[in-house]
Amino acid sequence: MFWYFTALSQAACLLAGWFVTAGAASAAEPSAGTKGAPREPDPLAIEKTLGQLDSSDWMLKSEAIALLAKWKAPEAVPRLTAMLDGKTEPWLAGAALVALARISGSNVLAKSEGLSDDPAPELRGSATEALGIIGGAEALGAVRRRLADADARVRYRAAAVVAMLLGKDAWKEVAGLVQQPPAEALDQAARALGYVGTAESRARIQALLVTNNVAGTSAVLWGLKDTRDPEVVPVILRFLAGLPARSELAGPCMDLLQSYGDDFLSAPLVAAFESGSTNVLAAACRLLYAHPATEPTLALAAALDKLQNPSDEVVLAALNALSTGKACPARHVDLFARYLAHRNPLCRARATTCLGLCGNADLYTLLRTALADTDGQVVRNALLALARIPPESAPKEGIVSYMGKVLERKAPDSEILRYALNLVAIHGKPEEFPLALAALNPILSGKDGRLRYQAAVTLRQVGGQAMARQIAEAQGFLLDWMLIGTFLNDESNSGLTNAYPPETEIDFKTNYVAQYVWTGIAAKKEEDHRATGARQVEWREWKTDQIDGKVLLNEAMPPPAYLSVAYGVGDVVAPTSKTVSVTVAADDSFLLWLNGSRVAEATNRAMAWAGVEFPATLKQGDNRFMIKSCHTRGEWWYSVQLREKNAAGGR
Repeated sequence: MFWYFTALSQAACLLAGWFVTAGAASAAEPSAGTKGAPREPDPLAIEKTLGQLDSSDWMLKSEAIALLAKWKAPEAVPRLTAMLDGKTEPWLAGAALVALARISGSNVLAKSEGLSDDPAPELRGSATEALGIIGGAEALGAVRRRLADADARVRYRAAAVVAMLLGKDAWKEVAGLVQQPPAEALDQAARALGYVGTAESRARIQALLVTNNVAGTSAVLWGLKDTRDPEVVPVILRFLAGLPARSELAGPCMDLLQSYGDDFLSAPLVAAFESGSTNVLAAACRLLYAHPATEPTLALAAALDKLQNPSDEVVLAALNALSTGKACPARHVDLFARYLAHRNPLCRARATTCLGLCGNADLYTLLRTALADTDGQVVRNALLALARIPPESAPKEGIVSYMGKVLERKAPDSEILRYALNLVAIHGKPEEFPLALAALNPILSGKDGRLRYQAAVTLRQVGGQAMARQIAEAQGFLLDWMLIGTFLNDESNSGLTNAYPPETEIDFKTNYVAQYVWTGIAAKKEEDHRATGARQVEWREWKTDQIDGKVLLNEAMPPPAYLSVAYGVGDVVAPTSKTVSVTVAADDSFLLWLNGSRVAEATNRAMAWAGVEFPATLKQGDNRFMIKSCHTRGEWWYSVQLREKNAAGGR
């Protein structure tokens, strides 16, 4: 329990003391790499934050103090002064003092000097921090006295403040302290070294990074965040480059480097690329990807041109860095194209994506080999890149010929085929329809329903609606029907079991008297909202022109369509006896006969929508399908599809 509360107290002190100071200091001016003045705080936000000082939650209090210090809110001075003078936790009082120093400056110099000798180390440390914010000879003298403090945290915080005030001139005063700092003061030691900013201090930072455990090194990295020394960037990059894969320290390293901002990073990154050191190249590329800038990207491109056989890690990191908007990918077309033949498919795939970002590139020429790549991701990326090209820039031989064997791919490449179909739909021209129909025929006759439908839609987009029957026929749908209806049905769908005349005889010259029913408003009867009638029904020819083979009975049958039954007869001529796969789908229940025998049924809407698939043997010569379609509400349609049993497995 003692350890727990001690650790909690230290964490709180760190949050409310140095963190308040660091946050306030960085908020006083625009952060590195940004432009313009800091935004003025909203008065309502200040009022709300002042109220937060009364919270019993120490985290909320600490947050409020940090924000008020960041905003330099004079309204907070009385509340913070009362908190400092009152009987409160030393770390909380110290946080209030640091905030007052940020807001009131030299007005709290005397109070800060007095508290720098306080018995509580938390208050001495915060007073030291406040004196550093105030600055001046008198404050510096008080801070120097704390270099000999009995508490290590106070001692090293004083070293950091002296270094912040004096820069490289502080080296003689802090050099002895930072040689072997204790674990609890590593962050402050690193902070001091960062503010000194000399070759000696940077060498010591490097030593602290490599000689500590994960927790210690993380503290060193954290301590460097506010020092803003551009010369530290190469030190961190070298350290990052030497870390094992998936090291816990990679994240803190990148956090530190990214906190420095674009203005600080540009020159160190250029130097890193121009050095030709392959050890730091990948780390520098990752940093450039997060903070893209023109000069470093040009230096990176030049470095890649000079490197002989760079590692896959370097290539991937470099391609990522050169693909950002600020990197202007169009400048690097030749570089990206060079990696289309790389040994690693990940590099080839990334290079393909990068080329897709280059509006000035002749992608149809450059990516022709990528479409034939053995790696699926390379092909996918190439297709996605080509889809960005406007249709008027399609290849001269036509998109279908250009795609070549891409359209012949089989499972598990359905995703690639979907991308390819999308490209054909965008770039295909009407004169390419016959070639496209032949190329997509294996898909149209295959088992993958989603892919088959996309292929049909693609062909319709290329050839227009006039080609719809050819598209449906290629999928094996029965298109030519003799239809008759409507016969009576009801809400309980009794029409499914009621046998109407077509079930006992099929004579296309015969007419029948059939009942029908109007319901609802259309019935024009208030008492039961239903009206029945009778009429002559006769067979009629219907040729469907839907790419999915649907016979649209809403259009083919006379109104009313709801609570109705219709029959359809379709004939197939088989040159030889053979077994086929038959798929029947509809919006509502149905019965199906083949050559007079019932072969399939769906007794409810869910079954009909899902479709019923079964094998059927066609005799040599004429074969007759008859479907009974029962309807209650909504759309009204059915489709019958025949496929060869061995048709394009998986496609």
